[in-house]
Amino acid sequence: MKKYVLFVILLTTISVFAQEKLLVKYQEITFPVMYDMNGKEIVQSLEMKKSLSQPVDYFLTIDGKIGQYYKIEKLDNSQTGFKMVMTGGIWDENREFDFEKNEIHIEYMANNKPYILIDSIPRKNDYQLTRETKKMLGYEVKKAEYKTEKATIVVWYAPSLPARFGPKRYINFPGLVLSVQFYKNGETEPVTEITATSVEFDDKLKPYQLKKGKTINKTELNNMIKEDEIRQKEELIQYQGVSKD
Repeated sequence: MKKYVLFVILLTTISVFAQEKLLVKYQEITFPVMYDMNGKEIVQSLEMKKSLSQPVDYFLTIDGKIGQYYKIEKLDNSQTGFKMVMTGGIWDENREFDFEKNEIHIEYMANNKPYILIDSIPRKNDYQLTRETKKMLGYEVKKAEYKTEKATIVVWYAPSLPARFGPKRYINFPGLVLSVQFYKNGETEPVTEITATSVEFDDKLKPYQLKKGKTINKTELNNMIKEDEIRQKEELIQYQGVSKD
């Protein structure tokens, strides 16, 4: 009888945890790489890198098997009157993970027009899980690594928090990803770092709604990227031709 009661309590606890909505706040910092007139990379001190970087904040909302990862828009209170606007090019923005349908929806801006990429979620990743652990935000996290010839990505995930979710494309780990560092091989300081700054349970959490845009698949996106690369090369050749004259 005692075993039965214990089982019911445990099952109830798991069900309540599964129904809770989770809000995770992340901060992403990318340290810029600078080059001199000869194309050689300029060696920067850590202080200089930090002074040139601009942190960007994101939210990850988790509700059951669905999660949204989106940028936290901030008001520009600067008095300079200067604002940088990106024109042309192709870049991804916010995204939604649906592990029930095994789909990922990603907002893309291509030549200033919105698109929604719909793709399947890979069932596994190529990261090497290690036994190394540490504490982050009061949770025990474990280390995973992925190495290539040029770079190393280090991921720290919390097995006690909802699995498979994480920032951007860093998903499908046996626990919520709380930290990501992207290193160029041979360097001790990361080029890009994404770190969770808070984890909160909120039953009144409202999910993020993706922007409306034309739906595309991976093949269509790749074709758009190739066309954009050709366009940029043609513009560069035209610019160089004008400069020579």
